Amino acid sequence: MSSHRSYKGAAQNLVLHQVSRGAMLHEWIEQEMPEIRFILRLFRFNSRRRLAQHACNSCLKSLLN
Repeated sequence: MSSHRSYKGAAQNLVLHQVSRGAMLHEWIEQEMPEIRFILRLFRFNSRRRLAQHACNSCLKSLLN
C-alpha cells in the first residue's frame, strides 16, 4: 500500500513541477515578446534584402550572358 502512495505522490509532484515550468515559460515568453518580435522583424528584413539582392544578381548575370 505504501508503494502505491509513494507512486501517487511522485506522480502528483511531477504534474505540479510540469505545471510550474509551463507557467514560468509562459511568463518568460510574455516578458520577452517585444524582443522576440524585434528579432523576427530583423530576420524577415534581412531575408527580403537577400532575396532582392539575389534576384538583382541573377538579372545582371542574364543580361551579361
